[in-house]
Amino acid sequence: MITELLYYIFIFPLEQVLEVVLHNILKIIPSYGTSIILLSLVVNLFLLKIFLYTDKKAQQEADLKEKLDKRVKSWKSVYKRAKLYAFTQTLYRQHNYHPIYALRSLGGLALQIPFFFAMYEIINKAEYLQSVRFLWIDDLSKPDSIMLFGLSIHILPLLMTAFTLINVFYSSKELGARVQGSLIALLFLVLLYNMPSALVLYWTCNMAFALFKEIFKHKKHSSLSNHSQDCVSLEAVITTKVTPAPKSTQNSQSNTAITRMCESADRVGVECQVSNVSNLNQDTRIADSTTDSKITQTPNQNLYKLIQYIIISLSFMICVSSPYALYVTDLNAFALETIPPTLAALFGFFILTSFMLIYIISFVNHNSRIFIFILWLIAWIFLALMLLGVSYGFVLRGDYGVMSHFFFEKSIGIDSKHEIIDGIMIASCFVVALLLLIFKVTKYIIQACKIFLAIVIVNATFSLAMAVNYTAERDKAQNLVTDKATKKTQILDFAKEHNNILVLILDRSDGYVVHDLFKENENLKTSFKGFIDFTNALSTSGLTLPTLTSIIAGKYYTALNINARNINDGLANEIARGYASTLNTFENAGYAVSSTLDFPTDEVHLYPLLKNTNTNVFDTTDLQNIYVEKYLGGVKTDEMPVRQLISYGLFRSATYVIRKGIYRRGVWLFSKQGVVSMSSLRGVAELNVLAKETTIEATKPTFKFIHNSITHNPYGLDSACMINPREIASPQDNVYGVSEGHYNSEKCAWQWVAQILERLQELGVYDNTEIFITADHGAQSKFLPAQTNFHIPLFYKPLHSKGEMKQDSRIITNYDIPALFCKNLKEGCPNIDSITLDSIPHKRRLQLMIMGGGWNLESQNKNSFKASKLYIFDGSDIYDEKAWQVQEAELNK
Repeated sequence: MITELLYYIFIFPLEQVLEVVLHNILKIIPSYGTSIILLSLVVNLFLLKIFLYTDKKAQQEADLKEKLDKRVKSWKSVYKRAKLYAFTQTLYRQHNYHPIYALRSLGGLALQIPFFFAMYEIINKAEYLQSVRFLWIDDLSKPDSIMLFGLSIHILPLLMTAFTLINVFYSSKELGARVQGSLIALLFLVLLYNMPSALVLYWTCNMAFALFKEIFKHKKHSSLSNHSQDCVSLEAVITTKVTPAPKSTQNSQSNTAITRMCESADRVGVECQVSNVSNLNQDTRIADSTTDSKITQTPNQNLYKLIQYIIISLSFMICVSSPYALYVTDLNAFALETIPPTLAALFGFFILTSFMLIYIISFVNHNSRIFIFILWLIAWIFLALMLLGVSYGFVLRGDYGVMSHFFFEKSIGIDSKHEIIDGIMIASCFVVALLLLIFKVTKYIIQACKIFLAIVIVNATFSLAMAVNYTAERDKAQNLVTDKATKKTQILDFAKEHNNILVLILDRSDGYVVHDLFKENENLKTSFKGFIDFTNALSTSGLTLPTLTSIIAGKYYTALNINARNINDGLANEIARGYASTLNTFENAGYAVSSTLDFPTDEVHLYPLLKNTNTNVFDTTDLQNIYVEKYLGGVKTDEMPVRQLISYGLFRSATYVIRKGIYRRGVWLFSKQGVVSMSSLRGVAELNVLAKETTIEATKPTFKFIHNSITHNPYGLDSACMINPREIASPQDNVYGVSEGHYNSEKCAWQWVAQILERLQELGVYDNTEIFITADHGAQSKFLPAQTNFHIPLFYKPLHSKGEMKQDSRIITNYDIPALFCKNLKEGCPNIDSITLDSIPHKRRLQLMIMGGGWNLESQNKNSFKASKLYIFDGSDIYDEKAWQVQEAELNK
């Protein structure tokens, strides 16, 4: 677990960036081998400044070690064991040296390791490298090899090792350093010898560039005069930071010890050039030099420090705070195992973004006037961006309706009002930023940035705590699955010798749109043999939360009836009781019960109440895998919504006009072209597998409850019913007043439902299967007189019903369905009064509700639903305007 989190924090973000760079290079130079070489060059050039810095520090440490080793060596003939150790430690302490500092020479290599692992992941997943030739390499996805003396020899690893060893012996004269470098070279030879040649090519180029860098450095300094070894060593010691003597008595004691030691050494003829006075003078010079440096660099450093805090604050808000806040509002929508990696990856992108921006700006952090001006200009721009980000992120948030699965309910529209606001805000923020810098209040701005950063960190911490708690609860609920080896695709198994009950809920399927689809496609009707099409079907509300429980547990669990009962242990528990009541009742009656479940219930609340937790599943990965492997050719899915979350963070910090470029019809700025969203894939996969993979393996009566979200956003189907997230829009979306992408999904869904019915007919189980197909609520509010989305499709096939599909205009609701399927049980279902088909009335009085707050449980009262508006329908035609009225008087009763 820890290793996985470290990967997602430090490697995964880097992997994504390198992959983008590689593919952009490929657009210019369509050669995979050349592109990998150029990628290595880009990485090395980008990190060159850090490489030079680590080389410089390593050289300083080496020079200092050489100087100190000479002294220690001279003392070995005088002192032994404890005394020698004490004097040696005192000497090291005085010069702020530790033997472990010798590892600083590995700094450049250590910096390359994350890039190495990132490239390993890229190449390991790169199916496009298979069978790709480059130079003598036949396949970049496999080790390169040539036949020599009857043996298969891998050339690249040997070439890589040669470059490394040449570099080691060229750049270092010390035996210890050469041995260390040689061992590292041999280690990489062993590790990479059988690795894909693309990876070895990348690392070989790194070693070659490192060698060229050393050669260039050597040539650059060859024209300079060579100082004596003593001067070089002395300079290395002088430039090393030491602890000023006056700050503690410890330094004085150390100096005294050194003096005594030197005197002893002098007595035996060993020369020692360090004295107490020289140490004090050296400390004074360094302290004075440091003070002068701080005085001359203060204005410049303050600007650089300000930019650092702004970058860190903005990056944290965009990559962590805003995405975390959104992510935890709908954790049920994501697979449990993806939650920790997603949160870790977001934090990793924050670290990477901050580092890259600060590192790039460090190139202009110098004291010349032109660089100071450039740094000041950068500070001005970043400060203005900070002001804009805070203003739009916390105040000018915009009204885009409810977001579900990264899909806004309302489209992103830009008018002149938004453009004027953007213009005023941009001008104001840049002017304010300019004034703040002119009046030289940098230190106060830095303090403000610190406060803001603390606020967003606290906010992100709360979100993280919610995610951790939710994950723990989900883990606990998963442990309630008594037999994890149970077949998870039992939902596909029907009984040929017994009756079957199939309840299919198409989330957000619209009654008006569906009936038009049947008019346009007469062939659909031929698949619905024996069905009754209820043309006047209504839902009791316009959202999933207040409606779906009543579809499985009856009128007793409508939102208004739950409110009337004054429950005291929370809506989540009451909803779970509704589901469990029906599922357990059929289980106890001897039925093979299976279901695919979704919001508004979850494992945490439902599983403790269920008799059978094995085949009532929330995770339909098994069904999705069947679809992906058999019908999509193993297409990869975007399981972790990191790109969408970062896009959302950027969206929240951007102006209105820029937001339209970040989000477009459910497709986000950083989303991959053609990648299938897990949320849209689930609904498509479930219906397709039901249409093609159902069996007759059940040995007892079956009850199946399927909550499918193919007709709910995020949509992913084009007009040809192919998964194509960027081509989901249809002109019919505007005609019906539905979200972009809904019409195509609706059309495809009902075509696949028809295939499910045809499959059941082929298997010979259609006649003995009672089928209900409906929705929790509709999609459009354009045509119903109440201007709501209460109109739903409701199709019912009784057992052994035959003939052409008939239309029935009687008034029915989706909460009537349990009253029909529970009549199959002798004792019926708890809290449900069974009805017959003949008892459904032509005229009916119904009380319906528009739910207030948001779509999720957290936005409701703990023990009741919020109601923003109540409707009374009293009539025989849902499109009769006179049958509708608003019941304001009873709204808050």
